[in-house]
Amino acid sequence: MASSPARAGAEAHFEAALADPAGEQWPFERAQLRLDYGEWLRRRRRINDAKPVLTEALATFRRLSARSWAQRTETELRACGVAVTGTAVDRDAPEELTPQQRQARSGPRRETGPAAGAEYSPIHSSFHDCSYR
Repeated sequence: MASSPARAGAEAHFEAALADPAGEQWPFERAQLRLDYGEWLRRRRRINDAKPVLTEALATFRRLSARSWAQRTETELRACGVAVTGTAVDRDAPEELTPQQRQARSGPRRETGPAAGAEYSPIHSSFHDCSYR
């Protein structure tokens, strides 16, 4: 496959950005860069070059608990033919939610007892009955 100047330029920019030691102070952004570079490599059918880049990105995303980014990286690795193990935990599974999260997920609380239906009291209803006559 012929190498165009744009391809060579893009690869040079990816490699220069990854080689800069200052980028290590931002692990999430560095992992995003690795993911982008890995995607770029895979789409150019450079699977063997993409695998280690994507694997490193995945390790960082998992360490940072960036679930959606880890899942995206896992998808890219699978597209490279890598069997991904230890997939990101589905934190939306009910057993992984805190009691407050489960309550919020179950929908609005229903009032019970004397307060239930107070907005539809007999006085309230009779007022509306009169207004329609």
